[in-house]
Amino acid sequence: MKRLTLVIILLSALTIAIPFPVFGSGGEAQGTADAPQATIQAAPPYPPDTVVHGVYLPPVNNYGEEILAFNEEAGKDIGIIHYYVGWYYSAWTWLPSRIEAQVPAERRPQIMLSWVPKGRNCRTMDPYEQGDWAVNPSLYDIRDGYCDEYIRQMGRQLKGMPFTFMIRFGNEMNISAAVWWVGHYNNDPQLYIDAYRRIYDVFEQEGITNVQWVWAPSYSSSPREEWNSLFNYYPGDKYVDWISIVAYNWGEWLGVPWWSLNDLLDSDTWDHVMPEIMCRYAKPIMWEGATVEGTRPSDGSKAGWVTDAYSSLERYPFIQAVAWFNEWDDHVPTKADFRVVGGSSLDPDPLSLIHI
Repeated sequence: MKRLTLVIILLSALTIAIPFPVFGSGGEAQGTADAPQATIQAAPPYPPDTVVHGVYLPPVNNYGEEILAFNEEAGKDIGIIHYYVGWYYSAWTWLPSRIEAQVPAERRPQIMLSWVPKGRNCRTMDPYEQGDWAVNPSLYDIRDGYCDEYIRQMGRQLKGMPFTFMIRFGNEMNISAAVWWVGHYNNDPQLYIDAYRRIYDVFEQEGITNVQWVWAPSYSSSPREEWNSLFNYYPGDKYVDWISIVAYNWGEWLGVPWWSLNDLLDSDTWDHVMPEIMCRYAKPIMWEGATVEGTRPSDGSKAGWVTDAYSSLERYPFIQAVAWFNEWDDHVPTKADFRVVGGSSLDPDPLSLIHI
């Protein structure tokens, strides 16, 4: 278990005090003049006037104990545990089984699965056959029903577990680095929408009720062309329970400026993406991301960035959850370090980051 800075401990308290709007029994926002007056679709079990903490933790054998250790360091139980699942049949199920065995029922987080379409050729593989990471399911095949039986089996697995799951199908679908980006197909975002809806419809046919659907685009499309706008990928209100905006501060790792969370979510540079989303969609929103440690003279510190990010959440009243990526990029220690720890130059004493 990697040591956390005091940032998370302090920010656990900060988020409780943020003046988010209170929602009445009819679901209308009250008490925030600048907030869009819209009806929010319920996303239980979270009350809409709080910010829920979530985190991605690299899977380990005793995953439940890892979550409890993270909770102890943070001084607060997380509400969402996030991890990535390819299109396999059953290999991933030991993770929730560890949580069930090692975390008391009253402390278990919701499980958010980034269900990335990698690992299965639906035309050649039996639905029960273990997936192969070297192959990818075609969005055409998903849309046209060739993957229905595998999707059905996945849904039945979820249905049989004592958890509420959040499903992020094909996250960051609007960037070219994703193998499921439609630029690798026909440059038509409707293909992604059709595949997403097909999965939703199969789950609905199976009567699966312990799933929340999360639409998770990147805050900035790549390439930044009109046809590839993230808004062109929206599946429709019926198919979305949460919107998860993915936004990271990469700094020198990508040779870009040191951008604050507000720079990413509400600036001319990125077309004021968060206010635009809040105005278009009456949905609870999650921010998923992280920051590296500053390395250039003009950069800030990781602790300062995170503190500023949490403090700024009051500008975005529909953000009801934060999911931190507590890992290195691509899970490689030589790449960008997004963990809630000090940068390598500051270890082994990450607590020295804190000046508040």
